[in-house]
This record gives sequence, structure tokens and C-alpha cells, in this order.
Amino acid sequence: MKISFVVDPHQKNDRILDFSPTNPVNRDDGCYPFYLMKLELEKLGHEIHTQDILPVDQADYLLFLDIPKDIEFYPKHIKKAVIITESEVIKPQNWDLENHKHFDKIFTWHSSFIDNKKYFKLNFSNKVKTTEVDLKLRENFCCLIAGAKKSSHPFELYSERVRAIEWFEQNHPQDFQLYGPGWDKYQFSGNIFFRAFNKIKFLTKALAPNYKTYRGLVKSKLTSLRTYQFNICYENAHSIPGYITEKIFDAFFAGCIPVYLGPPDIDLFVPKNSYIDKNQFRTYEELYQFMKGLSLTEIQTYQKNILSYLNSEQAFQFTGEYYAKTVAHAFTSV
Repeated sequence: MKISFVVDPHQKNDRILDFSPTNPVNRDDGCYPFYLMKLELEKLGHEIHTQDILPVDQADYLLFLDIPKDIEFYPKHIKKAVIITESEVIKPQNWDLENHKHFDKIFTWHSSFIDNKKYFKLNFSNKVKTTEVDLKLRENFCCLIAGAKKSSHPFELYSERVRAIEWFEQNHPQDFQLYGPGWDKYQFSGNIFFRAFNKIKFLTKALAPNYKTYRGLVKSKLTSLRTYQFNICYENAHSIPGYITEKIFDAFFAGCIPVYLGPPDIDLFVPKNSYIDKNQFRTYEELYQFMKGLSLTEIQTYQKNILSYLNSEQAFQFTGEYYAKTVAHAFTSV
């Protein structure tokens, strides 16, 4: 069977299927699950390429990475599957249920939809890495690594990231560093007219908030996080069952203790003793005092719990290997 993998322009030319270190799309091993998926499908005799190499009209099956806004214009006679990666906060078209009628198979992390007939459970996945338990406290205390974004959606957590940043800026800037694109620019939001001002670079720079804890971009999340004791790693959204992305795992792989906000069912997937739940603290002052009060022994206990989890059966569902086998197995029943 010939499968055309419909992806974004920067992922074309099979770049999303390429796990080589020279591939710019493979930042932080992001292509690992797709590379393994390709290998698994090839074992079953299938062929998969991005849509520029294997055109849509020459394919037996179309596989989409998120639902495109123009899905109704794709050939109706060709079977389709989609891997939904983003929540309604980022890509509303993913959760417009009218769009789901175009697909024979839907792979999603959204626990409420799973029926193992049309909807199959598929989490964000990772190339699992582990680190040693610290023998001493790390040189840096806490960081946040994320892009500066805005949303008016009621489930968004972007504004909660900003609250965390501003609290540390005002109270303990020496114990906090901010990384990621966009924090040195003002972001216009609202209708298309206002968003057009984001293209005027001098204006976005002139109106930018002056975050004194901002340190720019990171070359590698893993390398940077290994120098920090704690990582504020909120999801893009809350209250969405099963929506667990790479954010908490980035911290885990670095032996960095996550300060986390995310789905209501997180404890079904990740043990409570491996992260700090921001919901358990009324204020950032309470959270900060808790973090500051942890002894080296208590920090080591968190790290041991993280290592134990990463080596467990429970964590396997977040691996690239599980991801690849889940997708490939679903295609065997086509």
C-alpha cells in the first residue's frame, strides 16, 4: 500500500521521516516516532512518503498530521487517517467534529474519544533519555522554556505562564530564567487587522515587555534543562483529558523536576511523586517556598521516582516505539 503523508511545508521532502542529526526538522529528536513509524510500515510491505514525493492522487491511503483547513477538497475516494497532535486551543479544526467524518481512522491522545474502531489512543511520543541522580544541588534553580503565545480560549494556559514569569520577575529574578521565541516582542492579537501589525518588526520590538530574566533561545532543551533544578512546564491547555505533550517529558529526561499544569487525568498516566502539581498551591509564593524548602535528599527522591517511571511499563505508551507500532498495526486492518 502506498501512503502519502500530508504534512506542513517545512516537513516535506521526507524530512519528517528523517531521524538524522543533520536534519533541521529533527530538533530535540522530534522526528524519532515518525522515523520508527516508517520502518514499521515498511516491515509490513507499505510505502510512505510526504505528499511532495508521493502525490496525493497516486496514493492508496492518505495520512495527515493534524486536520488541514481544506480537508473537504481532498479526493473523497481515497481512504484517510489523521494523527491529531494539537488541542482545540492551537488548531480548532482538529476538534470540529464535522471534520472527523472525512477520516476512516483517527489517532488521538483525547481519552474521551477512544473506541479502538475509528479512534485510537496515541500520545505525544518521545525518544526516551535518562540522566543520573544528582549528587549535589544544580547550579540553576528554575526556568521556563516556551514560545510567547496568546489565546482567548477558556482552556488556554499561556496567560498562566505569563503570571509565573511576572511573579518571579517581581519577587525572585535571581532564581529564574526565561527562554523561548517571542518574549522580546509584543504580540498583537484579535482580528486579522490587529494581527497584521505583528509583521512590523520595529513596532513589536518597541512595544515589547522588558523581561529582565529573558535569556533568548536554547540550542537544546535537554542540555539547558540539565543545569536546572526545576522547570515550569505548563501545557498549552488545561481541562482536556489525555492532553499530555512533550513538555513534562523534556524535564524528566533532564532529571529536572517539573512544575506542571495540564489535563485533569494526568495521574492516570504519570505518577504524582514524579512532579510538582501547581494546582496544589494557592499562590506562587507558596510554590516557591515549597521548592526552596526541598532538601537534596528530597530532590533525589523526585529524580529516583522519575527514573523509575521512565523505565516502567506505564511510560512505554509515550515512547516512539509504541507510537510507531500503534499506527502500523492500525494499517494492517485496512
